Amino acid sequence: MSIKTYPSDAIGSDTARANYLDYLMRLYARFAGWGHGRVNYAIMPGILKREFKVEPNGTYKSIPLSRFDEAVRLVQIAIETTKLGAIKKSRQRLYLPFEEFAQRVAA
Repeated sequence: MSIKTYPSDAIGSDTARANYLDYLMRLYARFAGWGHGRVNYAIMPGILKREFKVEPNGTYKSIPLSRFDEAVRLVQIAIETTKLGAIKKSRQRLYLPFEEFAQRVAA
């Protein structure tokens, strides 16, 4: 298996940012699957590819770094608008901010 490389201006070139998007997308899948037990991890990467017009054989990691904040916000809104997100939002934080995530991973 070969390791995919990304252009220096793509999210995939920044491990911390790519991992943070992965973290948010896994959270979204768990939140969206809550209540019916079906978790589909492929939904959010597809939405990101479509929203940011990624080429057909590319991945969400091909999104330009300059659009990282937009991609993050899109996934965060998706998390917040799930049924579980709406329930938990009033009582607790739904996800870590990027800076805190990066610190925890680096530690």
